[in-house]
Amino acid sequence: MRERLKVPRVTLVLAVVAAGLLAGCGSDDSSDSSGGSEAGTEEPTRKYENVAAGTVVNGCRIEPKTICQRADLRRADLRGADLRRADLYGADLYGARLNEAQLTGATLAFADLSFADLRGADLSGAILNDATFCWTVMPDKSTKSSRCR
Repeated sequence: MRERLKVPRVTLVLAVVAAGLLAGCGSDDSSDSSGGSEAGTEEPTRKYENVAAGTVVNGCRIEPKTICQRADLRRADLRGADLRRADLYGADLYGARLNEAQLTGATLAFADLSFADLRGADLSGAILNDATFCWTVMPDKSTKSSRCR
């Protein structure tokens, strides 16, 4: 007959948590190497601070005149990025940080800019036809909401 091992619940819970951490359970598998996240946030922001020309974010090369139609750039940190004349047609920029980004002449038609932060960005000559703005912080710090779903 087998003996039943009595293990206190606290020990069992700690063992399960430790096993999950060792196995990578609960990791977000993102390329975020910041090592930390703020308490109370749902998803960590990807860290691409001071984006250098040629940096690749989810398959999109961050540089002037790049072609990244329908790119997944959700929550990407693109502060100060040089995306002049970039083709971002239909790109998903939900929650992206685009502060001080150079978007002069960029195509953002049909892009989702919901919850994006564009403070200080240069949108002069940008094509914004049918772009979604939902609680988007605009370059002048105002909030714009149109085409919200």
